[in-house]
Amino acid sequence: MDDKPQPARSAVHTDAARDEHAYRVLARRAPWLRPEQVLPAAALATEALLTAERADEASAAVLPRLGSALGFCWGVLWWGRGELTAVQTWHAPSAEERGAAPSTTISPPELGAAVTWSTVRPGSRMGQGALRSRLVVPLRSRGDVHGALELVGPSARPQPDPASTGVVPPSSLDVMGDLLGAALVSVEQLADARDQKSLLAAEMEVVPAGTVVVSPSREVLSVNQRLLSMFGVPRSQALSGAKTAQALAQIHAAAAELPEVWQLLELAHTPGTGEVHRAFTQRDGRYWDISGAPVVDEDGVYRGRAWFVRDETARHRAELAVQVLADTLVASLLPPHLPQVPGAELATRYQASATGAEIGGDFYDVFSTGADRWAISFGDVCGSGPEAAVVTALARHTVRAAAVRRDPPSAVLAALNRALLSQQEEAQRFLTALQLDLRRRPAGGFTVTVACGGHPPPFVRRADGTVERLGVIGTLLGVIDNPDLTDVDHVLEVGDVLVLVTDGVLEARDRHGQELGDEGLTRLLAATPGDAELLAGAVAELAAKRRVGNKRDDFAVLTFAVV
Repeated sequence: MDDKPQPARSAVHTDAARDEHAYRVLARRAPWLRPEQVLPAAALATEALLTAERADEASAAVLPRLGSALGFCWGVLWWGRGELTAVQTWHAPSAEERGAAPSTTISPPELGAAVTWSTVRPGSRMGQGALRSRLVVPLRSRGDVHGALELVGPSARPQPDPASTGVVPPSSLDVMGDLLGAALVSVEQLADARDQKSLLAAEMEVVPAGTVVVSPSREVLSVNQRLLSMFGVPRSQALSGAKTAQALAQIHAAAAELPEVWQLLELAHTPGTGEVHRAFTQRDGRYWDISGAPVVDEDGVYRGRAWFVRDETARHRAELAVQVLADTLVASLLPPHLPQVPGAELATRYQASATGAEIGGDFYDVFSTGADRWAISFGDVCGSGPEAAVVTALARHTVRAAAVRRDPPSAVLAALNRALLSQQEEAQRFLTALQLDLRRRPAGGFTVTVACGGHPPPFVRRADGTVERLGVIGTLLGVIDNPDLTDVDHVLEVGDVLVLVTDGVLEARDRHGQELGDEGLTRLLAATPGDAELLAGAVAELAAKRRVGNKRDDFAVLTFAVV
């Protein structure tokens, strides 16, 4: 039987063998499933989840996008903390035609860590309608199971086996479960953060800011109850006519930054000073936003300054929570750690963009494709945000699936190009990528085959300090059907260091607007002898120092030193 437990295999067997075994089990137990559509359909469903405006819209987008692609006739999305709830059910028109549309009373499946198959009981309503084959795909995030997809389809067997169940070996269904599980958890967390920000925005529209108006002679002309309540100051202690420093000392008695507030007042009364805005954080963590505007009468005469004080603590904390969430999502799309490669040392640096909670598109991956053989994937997705995260996930899993078959790097990138083009119904998604196949040489060093899909070719710092470029740049991926992709072989000797960078490094500008460029990076590598860790750190440090302005690109660096 192809779905019986298999004997333990040695480490030299590749993932391709396990995939082949999984697909044999699926072909027997879930003949309706279209395995080649699992990852593309999962990418579409994940995109719908991450771009939905509301959590209920997000969950409702999953099964319709999976059903027509994967081939099941009936499905349930189970989700919940503790007790599972059916948050969405879906059935194809063919289910009703078979007389197998399920009743509204359903029970959650038993969950485990692995994908399971089972045979529907012949006497049930679905069994009578020939829907006899069920798959349960656990939805995981960071190793924890939060829900499941229950998918039911027809079986070609006229007389199915009695009700039975079994485990499906690891396959693309596990990848789909991990991707959708992480996205659903992210949707929940983002919804909570949005709710906090929406509530705060509503309060700010209804409740006026704390306000104090100061005359040109620095006397308090008026102060509202909102500002006094913020700091617990009785109105009797802030009567009109009090000197600014005295009144503000009473109002800000709990603040440690009083000298800065006084300096701000002096600056505001300097002739020609316009609007002033500052933010202060107290020692207890409260975050104050203070702005001042000149008060000018209809004749243009300066009458003083109005100060507006807002307690922005909740908003500030919500923004920090969204930033943490974005960082978590980015981390889930990158390998948690680099593998140990005999005969080599590896190091990476990744710098997110400095534009708040934006999700960048740089990615990298290093994994074994057999004994003494390794693959490196490296690239940059055009754009940012949830769309970039979806494309990054699609790229990483597509490349892994192709590379473990030991396809040439150009063939791996061609497979990625086809996957990108298959997702172009709604919006164009393209990227640049490098694919490297490294084979350890018996006498030491590595033979590396490089293919470049529109990405800057890798640098290599030779042991004697010279710097070279490897490969041919090739065509951007996700744009045309037959990109120009070329495999080029090179030899890495002991002491050579391979350096891969995204355009965030090469386009890093100094304060004069000058890009680092190929020449600048070549000079740095030539002048920096050292191991993988030292070179990765030097490149990242230089790129970070040169990034100026508010719009800062993310960047990634990966080094591979032959030892």
